[in-house]
Amino acid sequence: MNMDIVKAQCVSTATRLIADGRYCDYDTVFEEWLRDNVIEVVPESELKNKACYLPHRGVFKEDSTTKVRPVFDASFKNRRDHFIE
Repeated sequence: MNMDIVKAQCVSTATRLIADGRYCDYDTVFEEWLRDNVIEVVPESELKNKACYLPHRGVFKEDSTTKVRPVFDASFKNRRDHFIE
């Protein structure tokens, strides 16, 4: 199941961000996107529908106007089908 693999990768990313002291900065981007309707929470009733979830990681550049940005791995391949059955 794609969602299980992506969840595990997100937990790994979050653990690394916490250890590096960067989790709050990374989370702020998603909170802003949620507030600005760039992203949305998937309703519980839709979690069983076919979907493809993308893993992501943070890229940090201290000397940039954008200090942190999430990068999504759209070429991510699951060993099985991308879609949740």
